Amino acid sequence: MIKDIIEYVDIPDMKDLLGRLFDKHRNDQESRKFGNCPIEAWQLAPSYANSGFAKEFKPITDIIDRVGISDPKISGFDYFTNPDHGLPHHIDCPDNLKAYNLIIPVFGTVTVNFWEGGDDALEFKGYGSTHYKMFKKDYDTKKLVKMGSILIDRPTLIDTDHIHNVVPEEVPRLAWLTRFSNLEKEYTFQEFKRIVEERLSWLPCSSDHLAGCYYKPYPKELVQDKFSSEILLAIEIDYGNVGYIPEHTDTRSDMDKYPNACSYVIPQEGGITIHTDGNSTNVEIGSMHMLDIYNKPHSATLLDGTRCIHIVTA
Repeated sequence: MIKDIIEYVDIPDMKDLLGRLFDKHRNDQESRKFGNCPIEAWQLAPSYANSGFAKEFKPITDIIDRVGISDPKISGFDYFTNPDHGLPHHIDCPDNLKAYNLIIPVFGTVTVNFWEGGDDALEFKGYGSTHYKMFKKDYDTKKLVKMGSILIDRPTLIDTDHIHNVVPEEVPRLAWLTRFSNLEKEYTFQEFKRIVEERLSWLPCSSDHLAGCYYKPYPKELVQDKFSSEILLAIEIDYGNVGYIPEHTDTRSDMDKYPNACSYVIPQEGGITIHTDGNSTNVEIGSMHMLDIYNKPHSATLLDGTRCIHIVTA
């Protein structure tokens, strides 16, 4: 990595979600093909692809939008198929304050090289926009001084206000790219990296009764000493402004293997009241409430901003 310019970020694996979205919707509309670099892109902006992919890509944009304002002109899938054709030397120009690109690889890899020098030889061209500069035709890129390189094989944050080029390594290569621009303030690289890692550590819950809630794994070792049996699952759920969880029964696909499994809730912020068998229990912050996950249908009332640790034991 090149500190404060391009660094890996620690966020959950989204390859399965992104792969399914790409396979499902890649044929919905024509990709955008760039004249000066033979890659294909499926982007959100309606000016680039009929009516855009805003609806189709909502499962990923709902996650990304937790970070901040994204630029739809440069948000979507990039697809490299030719090992000899990547992106030439260029610089991405933010409209106002500093902007950042988040790249989430799905399959394949590329190397990004960063360079110094030649700033006075850059000009707007290529995509017909005012956010992308390339070198004038007569400029010899051999004059540039290489700052470093990084293999994009995991989620990566880039300050693109530096000259860089992209070289395919393993093709086909597919990645989701989001550009964050028009931010409410100018963040340093490390400030924005912390925001990305914190806000994207939460993923949307897939269960219907938890629609609108987000979760992230919780370290089992932090709570294992509270239980005599094995911890099967430990997650933290952010309920946001979801004020009510309808009646449901927690279950597992391997319930035959764990007939005595129990579920526990440990509130961290906000407030939660659990309703079971006509009784209501207000669970105090930091205390623990146990449920028989197979036999106890229950619902819950929550204050805004409620966040709870959920544990399932064998």
